[in-house]
Amino acid sequence: MSPVVRRVLLGNALSAIGSGLTMPLLIVYLGQVRGLGTAVAGIVVAYVAVVSLILLPVSGTAVDRFGPRPVLLVGLLVEATGVALLTQVDSVPSAFLVATVVSLGGSFVWGPQSALLGRLAGPEHRQRVFGIQFMLLNLGIGIGGIIAAVVVVGLLLSARAELTPTMFSPISESGQWLFLTVLYSYYDRYNSIPPVTV
Repeated sequence: MSPVVRRVLLGNALSAIGSGLTMPLLIVYLGQVRGLGTAVAGIVVAYVAVVSLILLPVSGTAVDRFGPRPVLLVGLLVEATGVALLTQVDSVPSAFLVATVVSLGGSFVWGPQSALLGRLAGPEHRQRVFGIQFMLLNLGIGIGGIIAAVVVVGLLLSARAELTPTMFSPISESGQWLFLTVLYSYYDRYNSIPPVTV
């Protein structure tokens, strides 16, 4: 496995940790911290998934036209911006607006990540690289969820802290920004990606 593929896999793992830090607690955050109620929070989270699914064909077309790397960079920037905007949610319409930004960015991340790895790995290593990618994705989401739960429970048990809106955003953004940094670190150095061979 080449060093470039390892760096992209490391970025995927860091991004998954960031997702794991936020995804399990998003309903709690929107429902209790922002006071939207559990039902509305559940609908907002489901909305993110549905909108991302609807936008996947657009993402695939963008990857075919511009390549996976630029599409992935834009997707990560948009998704990180959406996650940062979660701290500004104060009503149901703003929750759906921010959820749209998050899902727009997310739909331009997952497909391009796989396309980028597929092109970088080459046909002889592709199966192994995809196996490692999804193993790291599940591991990162699990680790992120555990860390988030420990932090929130620790803060609540300390009797000095309450769940606050700003508690969630910096932690969740860190995984996405780290992935973006890792991806960009080799952008100029490895400017040409080999074409897909079937």
